[in-house]
Amino acid sequence: MSFELKIDDVDAVTKIVTVSFADAHFASECEQAMKKAVGAAQLKGFRPGKAPRHLVEQMHGERVRWDVKEKLVRTSFSDLIEKNKLNMVGKPTIEFVDSKAGEGFQYKASISIYPEPEITGYEKFKATVTNPEVADKDIDAVVERIRESKAETKPVSGRTKVDTGDVAHCSVIVKEEGKDGGKPQPIHFVVGKGEIAPFIDEAALGMNIGEVKNITPPEPKEKAENDAAAPPKVVFELSLNEIHERILPEVTDAWVATVEKGIATVLELRVKIREMLEKERAKQARSEAETEILKVLCEVNQFPIPQIMIDNDIIDILVREGHINPKETDLEQFDVAPFRKELGIVSERRVRGAIIIDRIGEKEQVRPTPEDVEEWTKNFAASAGVDVKEAREYLGREGKMSSVFLEIGRKKILDLLHSRTEITHRAAEETEEKGEKKKKKKG
Repeated sequence: MSFELKIDDVDAVTKIVTVSFADAHFASECEQAMKKAVGAAQLKGFRPGKAPRHLVEQMHGERVRWDVKEKLVRTSFSDLIEKNKLNMVGKPTIEFVDSKAGEGFQYKASISIYPEPEITGYEKFKATVTNPEVADKDIDAVVERIRESKAETKPVSGRTKVDTGDVAHCSVIVKEEGKDGGKPQPIHFVVGKGEIAPFIDEAALGMNIGEVKNITPPEPKEKAENDAAAPPKVVFELSLNEIHERILPEVTDAWVATVEKGIATVLELRVKIREMLEKERAKQARSEAETEILKVLCEVNQFPIPQIMIDNDIIDILVREGHINPKETDLEQFDVAPFRKELGIVSERRVRGAIIIDRIGEKEQVRPTPEDVEEWTKNFAASAGVDVKEAREYLGREGKMSSVFLEIGRKKILDLLHSRTEITHRAAEETEEKGEKKKKKKG
């Protein structure tokens, strides 16, 4: 296809492409299209295809020229992307340039380019992660949680006041301040265990059977900007009906045999718990190390990222968390703008990290081997409960092999970076303490 091409760089990831068609070429395309339109035209008073050309032009000429322009854009754009090896992401923004008769046809396209930065600073790293070693007290804690999950309850006798660890059987009415509420709803929870909202948990402690408390939940830290639009105050009317105490089972071989099939003794249970915790701790330590590695790489390697890539990641997050149903929503038309403030920084960091990892893979020539793919497929088949042949057929049929290669490749690159990392351990209690501080900060 014959056209003139001009490519201007707006920045490292944005280009403006100007495509011009000579008047003779555009006129020829329009002439061919008009002949087809005349041959297919059905106008009242004329046999099909026999209407005078000037009448067809009057009625359909503008649409025919528009269709020709769209055809020229469609065919020329894919051609120029391929010939100029432009690694475009997302869809282009197309603009038809106004032109007078005899000036041909011209359009401009703004396109986003996949970043290809030169990555530095990945020779060595330092990371502090949770100590993966498992102590006896960690196993004790799991056993205690199992006991609590198997606990039986019975009404307390000899007292009417709720204490920490009691099971409070209550009823609650949620109502607007100054108004009557609806029907009481029964609830029960272990006091002081964080099983219910803190303001209810705290209010229940020390209550007596038959006592009623009106509780106002704490106001959110971020109040509505317009006080008139703020929701009405809500009151929880909490009534204590009964107090039960928990009866925890004794840890014996006989009890253990009822906990999980295939485990007959306390020792076997503790061994299994240790193995489970060791796997969890190792996985957690690896994840923490990767987070530290990517944090350093993202700080060192700053480069522009097309907004469309960040927006696509935001959509992926919303779909994964169930906020968007892709079967009911046109994702290409979905307005991401309202979510950029909350998720934009997270998504930009995720996209930047993925680009960095891929670029390191190219530079270090880290690629999945057939053996890697076979091992991944076997693990996938085992987790899905199907044989390997069936798993291979499914992955090929659903077009998922490219995603598999990408996942395996990125894991191998992270393995390489992890091998270059000096690891320091911190106690598991420190990690838990940091997690609690983060929760409180968010709350």
